[in-house]
Amino acid sequence: MTIRALLIVGVLITLSTVALGQTSRGTVAGTVTDPNGAVVAGAEVTLTSAATKLTRTTTTNGEGLYRFE
Repeated sequence: MTIRALLIVGVLITLSTVALGQTSRGTVAGTVTDPNGAVVAGAEVTLTSAATKLTRTTTTNGEGLYRFE
């Protein structure tokens, strides 16, 4: 009986640590480039939710990078 209880506790601890690594938030990031492959600084990037049609806008940095949290 003791071994079975320890096994159950071990499984629960393992599953709880996996659950802690999950998040309900996501990140979208990327780089804006022109047709020649050069980065585009100061470009406006818009992210639109397909489900709600809500939008968020950001501007690329000097290296053409953008990120939505």
